Amino acid sequence: MSNLTSENKAGLEHSPPQLKRELNLTGAVVMSAGLVIGVGLFTVSTNAVGFLGPSLLLGNLIALVVSVLTSLVYAELAAAWPFSGGSYAYAYESWGKYGPFAGFMMSMTIIGIYFAVGAEALAFANYFLSTVDFLGIWNVLQGGEIPFGTASVIASLLILVYTVVNWRGTKEVGLSQKVIMFSMWAMMAISIIVAAFTTIDFSNYHPFIPTWFDPGMFPLAATLIWWAYAGQEVIGTMGEEIEHPTVNIPRALILVPFVVFAVTTTMQWAIVGIIPDVRILQDAGAPFALALKAAGVGSIIFILFMLAEFLGNFSTVNPILMGGSRVLFALGRDGYLPPIIGKLSKRSVPGLAVWIYGISVIILVITKGLLYLAQFTAFLLLFLYGFIALTVIVARFTRPEVNRPFKTPLFPLIPLLVIAFAVWMVLSLPAEVIVSAFIWLGSTTVFFLIWINLPWGKEEREKSKYFRVESSLPPEPNKEEKEKLDQEFRGFSIKLGVVIFVCLIFYGITYILG
Repeated sequence: MSNLTSENKAGLEHSPPQLKRELNLTGAVVMSAGLVIGVGLFTVSTNAVGFLGPSLLLGNLIALVVSVLTSLVYAELAAAWPFSGGSYAYAYESWGKYGPFAGFMMSMTIIGIYFAVGAEALAFANYFLSTVDFLGIWNVLQGGEIPFGTASVIASLLILVYTVVNWRGTKEVGLSQKVIMFSMWAMMAISIIVAAFTTIDFSNYHPFIPTWFDPGMFPLAATLIWWAYAGQEVIGTMGEEIEHPTVNIPRALILVPFVVFAVTTTMQWAIVGIIPDVRILQDAGAPFALALKAAGVGSIIFILFMLAEFLGNFSTVNPILMGGSRVLFALGRDGYLPPIIGKLSKRSVPGLAVWIYGISVIILVITKGLLYLAQFTAFLLLFLYGFIALTVIVARFTRPEVNRPFKTPLFPLIPLLVIAFAVWMVLSLPAEVIVSAFIWLGSTTVFFLIWINLPWGKEEREKSKYFRVESSLPPEPNKEEKEKLDQEFRGFSIKLGVVIFVCLIFYGITYILG
């Protein structure tokens, strides 16, 4: 069944430039996991351990369930419309005559969310400087206190480096991401094993629910942990660069939350075991550094943890920059931003979009702080998830003819659960955060209403009616290709299942021994 209207089929000759599909299932999972396993794990999520203690497992299970539900919603739309821009493309296709406006608003929401890359870069810089200070390196080189603003300089350089990497092409991005992620996980595993045999106290895991536990704080703690799971939607944003997207995208979306669960639960399990009172982590700016100092671990373990932390934050910058530039590219290609932004370079990369986004983030890093960027993106992320869940419901009625290689199960229950969760979370945010986010959305609405009536981009907007043309959809995998895809998926799932099983077994053993 075709995903096109008869009008779109008539416009095949208008097909705009398309990106190359070079990411397989593993590449898509690693790219998205690199986005999620970063500042969330090493800051926000570990703060939550200070509220939960050993019962952190319950918070992680809630976060896992919510993340999987969100992935199931995204998977239906991403498999039907695997194009650059992700949520922009889904809204554009699903909302009928309001599609251009809905798509534009979704894209600006995503761009606002992806400005969190500035927070990721600043977190990396802060941890780096904390380690330099802890090891006394700064005193040896310069002496005195580290000057104010040094973190912003380091973060800006990090953004600049990855802007160049993204500009060079997807293969370079995917390769560097895999190297970073697997190096980080290796150092985490080594440091945790060493810590387990040297500093972990099994009595810290008992009782499962601490005597000081405040039930009223559980929703906040679970929310903080969930925030560390958010981000798998980047797979949809890069949908035009994933091989066999109708098969790989849904599978990648579902696998990512389980990867995050395995890594996050393991790291938090170790933290509970090495410090007597985890409540010191509740308000810590660099909780892992504080935990290691409190535990009195050796310098080797400290350095391994910090290196893993650096790589975690470092890896998050990569896919966010890539995703944000692809949204700009899609808007320019469709004429809703200056059309030159929608052009591809000789490397088949949206070069101008990459540089515009990278420079914009550097400006934010210099002028705004980490806390502001984190709070600003919280509302936009929840708004995005709720709207996409609503879009799945709307698309079933407005586009019933669309071929859906993957359908959200238990429809419409799962989309409604995602919407309910998003509303509950939004209402828990401070009023000033909601106001600032609405200012962003309001100003982009005004821009849309003005730009749509200007002469520039009209030709591209006309072509965008045929943007998602059948010729741009890759052919379905043949029998041999499907077998290879199934084998890759089974292999990844089995390995991941074994890792999670081992993690849970160790968690249970430590509780029993305590």
